[in-house]
Amino acid sequence: VASERNEPHSERTKRGEVRFYHIDVQRDGLLQSLLIADRSGEEYEEVADLAVNAADMFELRRADVITILVDGRRLASPSDRADVMGAIPLILQGMTENGAFLRRPNLAIVLTKDDVVQASPRKGRVEQDFRAIADGVRDEFAEHFGDFGSFVTCASPADTNLVRGAGLEGMLDFWMR
Repeated sequence: VASERNEPHSERTKRGEVRFYHIDVQRDGLLQSLLIADRSGEEYEEVADLAVNAADMFELRRADVITILVDGRRLASPSDRADVMGAIPLILQGMTENGAFLRRPNLAIVLTKDDVVQASPRKGRVEQDFRAIADGVRDEFAEHFGDFGSFVTCASPADTNLVRGAGLEGMLDFWMR
């Protein structure tokens, strides 16, 4: 509201920079802290091309939960779909082959921008593709991760008829476990 923009806007994470967000959450009378690492998605994508790129990603070695975001807008795009489908397993393969995880963190696969997916004429295909990504990752990388979770989210829909934050509660529950 303060920005007077028609659409929500978040600054993209700069390459070469890792930011951390600390959030305290009170649940069932218990205070729990989350520390969320934020690094440019392009840097994680580079791990698919050269596994050694994961070596400097210190946040991966300490993580209890790894969250992979699948951009619903890109998955709905015929020109971007193949890249999205292929990149995620390659990124995870690069990370696991390079020993990026010291322990077996939990893994969340998250479809973002569900408002765009629901409005797409390719909605059924996108939902099927997302399930294929989540199932494929679960099958291929089971020995490297603890629990697996898949979530469909709509953090900030353009359509005011849709619920802001849909799917985030389940993802937060998974993180907090």
